[in-house]
Amino acid sequence: MTLPVRFIIAGSGTALLFFVLAWALVSAGLPPFSGTLLAYATAIVAGYTAQRQWTFRAAHPHSRSFPRYLALQIGCGVLSGLISHVTTNLLGLQPFLMSLTAVIAVSAISFVASALWVFPDANSGTLLIGRHRRSTSRGKSSGSPESGQARASQPSAAQLTHDTAYCPCVPDDRRV
Repeated sequence: MTLPVRFIIAGSGTALLFFVLAWALVSAGLPPFSGTLLAYATAIVAGYTAQRQWTFRAAHPHSRSFPRYLALQIGCGVLSGLISHVTTNLLGLQPFLMSLTAVIAVSAISFVASALWVFPDANSGTLLIGRHRRSTSRGKSSGSPESGQARASQPSAAQLTHDTAYCPCVPDDRRV
């Protein structure tokens, strides 16, 4: 399963968890503000865990990735509000198209920011697109000329069918 597919599944599960918890807590008698705030906080922690452990298979410290994840979620929330405002008030879109535009734009930005900033160690500076990796040229790699090591040769198309970016049997300096 590719990285974008895992991202969509984890994000959809997080959204569903938020929906069910918010409905259940408010239905159980909590005030709407408190109920949805508790549901959102729970969903954020569950979403972070799913994205870190399953989607990106990251292993770096929570002290670095969790604050970045929170900042990204806050930024995505603000961006969603701005997109919604612009699409309805300036472009005259109906609520359905406004929601669709916001979800697509914010999800795409969240995916890229998660892969390159929140959980960058998980994919060694690459994004998985389908079964092939595309380099994102993030900084110097261990095989760069600046590090004093020779750069490994580029893999053939046949070698790209094995997902070495996540294979524990492949040393870090040999990952594609």
